[in-house]
Amino acid sequence: FEWTHQRLDGEVFPATILLSRLAAGGNIFLQATVRDVTEQKKAEEQIRQQQQDLQTIFEAAPVGILLIDHTLVVRQVNAVAARLFGKTDDETVGHKLGESLGCIHATNDSGGCRKDPACSLCPIRMTVENTLATGQSVHGAEVPATFHIRGEDVGLWLEISAEPMVREGKRHVIMVINNITER
Repeated sequence: FEWTHQRLDGEVFPATILLSRLAAGGNIFLQATVRDVTEQKKAEEQIRQQQQDLQTIFEAAPVGILLIDHTLVVRQVNAVAARLFGKTDDETVGHKLGESLGCIHATNDSGGCRKDPACSLCPIRMTVENTLATGQSVHGAEVPATFHIRGEDVGLWLEISAEPMVREGKRHVIMVINNITER
């Protein structure tokens, strides 16, 4: 168990305590092993802070960001991406990429994402699949696509970048999307 321990000089530090029961000569003894975990606690706090910083950057970015797993399911999305495609987090996270973005082929075909023949030519899907397969980044690819947004089919020009990463031992892709339609 964890405990706050005090040194002889009065300094307090976090520790783990291991208690062991020992029997010798008909007597029972309790042995306590105290381990200073100050450095471990500092490292855990640093990791927690870095994770919080990365989450803040993820949410504050002025472009859409999606985390996509090896099965092309969206695992995380920032508010900019959700707004761009007229979706909520619940409508995006946990769904295939085309369904998450509202691709007209994914919404028009009852089979969903990757079932329409046009899906084989989808530049967004091809970029993600290529990044997953090769581990190579893609930066600034400009692609046209049509999405079903708030009941309408909307044509957009997007600038996309894809960066490979490994999460829980499996390949994932961080995809950054910038709406360049006005340009």
